[in-house]
Amino acid sequence: MNPASYSGWSGPLAGCENDANDMANIAKKYAMTTTTLLTAKATRAAVLANLSNAAKTLQAGDLYFLTYSGHGGQMPDINGDETDKQDETWCLYDGELIDDELYAAISAFKDGVRLLVLSDSCHSGTVTRERPKEGDPAVKYSKSMPPDIAYQVYADHKDFYDQLQKDVAGVQGRETAQAGVNGWNATLINFGSAGKRLGQWRMNRAKRWVETNEAGQVKFNFDEVQRDEWSVYMVDRSRGVNIQLDLWRRKVIYSDAKMPRFDLYDIQTGPSVILISGCQDNQLSMDGARNGKFTETLLKTWNNGNFAGNYTQLHKQIVAKMPNTQTPNLFTLGQPVSFLKQAPFSVA
Repeated sequence: MNPASYSGWSGPLAGCENDANDMANIAKKYAMTTTTLLTAKATRAAVLANLSNAAKTLQAGDLYFLTYSGHGGQMPDINGDETDKQDETWCLYDGELIDDELYAAISAFKDGVRLLVLSDSCHSGTVTRERPKEGDPAVKYSKSMPPDIAYQVYADHKDFYDQLQKDVAGVQGRETAQAGVNGWNATLINFGSAGKRLGQWRMNRAKRWVETNEAGQVKFNFDEVQRDEWSVYMVDRSRGVNIQLDLWRRKVIYSDAKMPRFDLYDIQTGPSVILISGCQDNQLSMDGARNGKFTETLLKTWNNGNFAGNYTQLHKQIVAKMPNTQTPNLFTLGQPVSFLKQAPFSVA
């Protein structure tokens, strides 16, 4: 990482370039056209340009394989799309790539394109790489962006990163669903966190938020709302007052609120996305002497192409081989059912 972009911190790591080269070798084995961006070449502009070019050229049925290995970061969320008030980032050579930017780039891909994203980083609320236990021969360096560095980087480049978030939110608009609650208007809002298509995908997920009884009355399923990390804004139209409510923190008040049925729509279009990340949101990812722990385990499980299963099975077997302190996460967007059943890395 360029110290000039990270308040003097270079963030040296042991296994990231090996991770990138090993992932490129997998891609080449399946006759994919590859672009490998190492260290100084892994800039914000280079990554976004590659995504943009791929979105313009790839067609339905094509596969785009994106991998990242490196530090994860956080910065204050200014466009209101994160309930923890923090945006997650990939720490590229000359600056951080905000998750809003990444999701917006993904949403630009055509209908039917498949995107496979592997992230060997803490791309979550933890965002740091845990320091290995002393004496562990399998681990040489930790991957850690110290919180004080993360804060200083944001402070030093605040105008730049704030404007990026505003630009992304400004072009995406909002996706909403509404229902009346005792004279109030409940609006489920997607604040442009990943473009129109992601807004539609999330609206589809929101169908799990409501429960309907035999009389047709609807109320929130608070566990699902919390799991999806959405906020609900209650608007008193008669007074013009907006009150942000994290419903799951106030579910005693609103659990009996009955709502008329409202329809949210299924999305049958857009790219299908599989993201496998190195750990859960509340865990830490480890770097190793040659590879990151997640990448190392993935390579062993894939076994030079001898793995005979699908993406779901690949993820399950990787999890089984990982320490209980690091559980890789599987996340999907779009219409991933058939994608998940395919052989990993298969272009056809």
